[in-house]
Amino acid sequence: MTRFPRPNAVAMESLVWLFSIVTVFLTTRYLFQMNSSAIFWGWDPLHMLAFIGERYRFSDIFFGLGNDPVIGLGNIAYDVNPRWFLSYALTADVSGNIQDGPLAFAIAATELFAATALSGRMIGFSLAPSFAAGWLITLTVWQLFGLPYIVTILFFYPHHAELLSVAVLMASFALRVGVGFWVENIALTAGLFLCLSFILFAHPTMLILALPVVGLFSASALLLASGWRSRYKIVLCWASLALSCLILGYIHYMVGLVTYTAAAQFPDISKRVHTLYSGEVSLLLWTPLSASWVNIFTPERAYVGGGLIGNMIMLWLGSPLQRRLALGVLGAEAVFLTIGVSNYFLDYWPGPPVWYFETYLFPFFALGICFLATSPIQLLARRFLQISGWPSPELRFPLSSFANATISILLAVAVVVQGARAGQALKAGSPATEIFSPIASPFPQPETSITRILKQEIKLVPGQRFRGRVAVFVGLIFPEEREYHRYSLVHYFAQFATGNLHDGPALWQDDIPTLLEYNDLISPPNFAFLRTFLTKPTDIIFRTAIGMRRMDERILKAIGVRFIITDQPIADAVLRAQITIPTPPAARERLGFAHKRIESFELYLYELADVNIGQFSPTEVRQASEANQILTAMSNHDLRLDQVVVASEPVPNRLQKAELIDFRVEPDAFIIRARSEGHSVLLLPWEFSRCLKITSRSGAARLFRADLFLTGVLFERELDATITFHTGPLIDSRCRLKDWYDSNQLKIRNAFDDRPALGNMRE
Repeated sequence: MTRFPRPNAVAMESLVWLFSIVTVFLTTRYLFQMNSSAIFWGWDPLHMLAFIGERYRFSDIFFGLGNDPVIGLGNIAYDVNPRWFLSYALTADVSGNIQDGPLAFAIAATELFAATALSGRMIGFSLAPSFAAGWLITLTVWQLFGLPYIVTILFFYPHHAELLSVAVLMASFALRVGVGFWVENIALTAGLFLCLSFILFAHPTMLILALPVVGLFSASALLLASGWRSRYKIVLCWASLALSCLILGYIHYMVGLVTYTAAAQFPDISKRVHTLYSGEVSLLLWTPLSASWVNIFTPERAYVGGGLIGNMIMLWLGSPLQRRLALGVLGAEAVFLTIGVSNYFLDYWPGPPVWYFETYLFPFFALGICFLATSPIQLLARRFLQISGWPSPELRFPLSSFANATISILLAVAVVVQGARAGQALKAGSPATEIFSPIASPFPQPETSITRILKQEIKLVPGQRFRGRVAVFVGLIFPEEREYHRYSLVHYFAQFATGNLHDGPALWQDDIPTLLEYNDLISPPNFAFLRTFLTKPTDIIFRTAIGMRRMDERILKAIGVRFIITDQPIADAVLRAQITIPTPPAARERLGFAHKRIESFELYLYELADVNIGQFSPTEVRQASEANQILTAMSNHDLRLDQVVVASEPVPNRLQKAELIDFRVEPDAFIIRARSEGHSVLLLPWEFSRCLKITSRSGAARLFRADLFLTGVLFERELDATITFHTGPLIDSRCRLKDWYDSNQLKIRNAFDDRPALGNMRE
């Protein structure tokens, strides 16, 4: 009898891979198009769309990150580098605007499918279970048939799925290290390094979610290694990887990013809420348990619970590699559950919600469920072989290959048929789905009388002058509300009435610079400064956004705020536009303000005079070495911030007033020109960082920290310079660590010693 040649099996598997990849791409592309209302749906994805566009226009950095002239005062707005993601690179135009959202999501869904299936094959699963796991995660976490069955905001962004795809491969490489010859282990180590590098360059803070899983999987591989040689290979692999990361600056870069943040210096603003549910403890407790079977076996509990049970069975019955996987998954889930439960009882965890970490186990939950489903069949098949002896050993491999290929193709065909049946109904039903109507936001958003003026007056254009920024003070009509996520809902009333939020992404889409940052990387000095001067002591403060409801025009002018959008009149400013915003009962009920008796309110645009657009040139220097002292000095309302600068490092006292000639915004840089009669200082309305570098074309100049977090430029007689910002591995990897060191020297944690009410941010 002729043996079925193995090359033919390889060819068959290759064809099945090609058919499945094409099928998943075309199917998801079609279904995402039919459900386009759920594409980039909600507040956070809308921010990401606006951010991607302005990043393409104002930065061309590939290896690392630049600062952001549109979002905030020049900090790193988000640590996402969109040029690393296929879903954005293949769908964005030259201005960075995503032209085909469904295509972006289909690309990401295809990558996650392929990564999950490939991981299964690497860990010893047959072809059919591997593809079944790929289909399982594809059909349950994406909004292909409405909202995702497994509720997780991480998959409302295509790039998060791309990161997870890389993390899955990285974890699979970690499981295989120590198995096989040295050549294979060297290749696996190189694969680990490349995966880690991709995440570090594309979205470095996501390593916080990926590395615990990879580390625990590696620990599982070490515990279940076959002998000392295997353990030696694992240890050597990780030692060489760690050394490479240290030499290339990966570790310094990552540590600097996560330590020089308000969340790290003021951990109370990151504490998780006291609840067993909403994923704070686990996705197993996403919703409360009740007597109803429907409420017990929710999609979240079925997916995570089924995955855990499958991995328990795999730990018992699986192959050596599969047992490594199972122990890694169960160990990771045990750690995450311990953190979640401990936070509930002890209130100590300042990190991401536990369900964020569980999301990085999703592909392995899918593999566990497929193992759970197929293990009885495999046991019966083995028993049948033992009893009957059929088929013969020569036929077992070709028959198994053919069966796996056939089942894989039938799975794809079944999904195509179901997708075709569901598509038109989905298209007809999703726009009318009630959940989309309150907060779904169109992009780009239409122009209004307010945004028209802002575009004319302060829109940033590369190569043109900086003309000021806008600050949004809304929620003043709801003085009893304390949380930003509550009182800022005023912008949705504005959207219902005009189509435009008049906040955040609705302004960033037009390159209108804002004071607002919506960002995990808000710096400690920025946070302390804005908390002191622009928030109410009773406001509850969170790490991602500083809601501002206290207007200090002296401070606003110093930091470059020229326009204010607000829902309350301002006495000492020029009114430029005014829009009446109706608040009908239906809108109030949607937003949780049904109890309010307010039929409408006014949205105002005011302009401030004599704003700092780079021309403030103080001639008096006051020294203060600690943040609390600096803020106390600046709290004196008689202090003229255009005449006096508070510095924490030596600056000459005999200063001359400078004349600003030009202050222009360029991609990843600023061009500044000025002249004076001697030593002078310019106070730039831009956040200071050790990542800023000044290159002078005429005369000497240096940068220093001014007024706690602004950038001071000290020069003599003539200034013609370029100021750039860059941080990343290889180059400038330590600059954020230097910022962190500065914040410690400033004793930033004690910034509210003289203002204890401001230091209480969560009660």
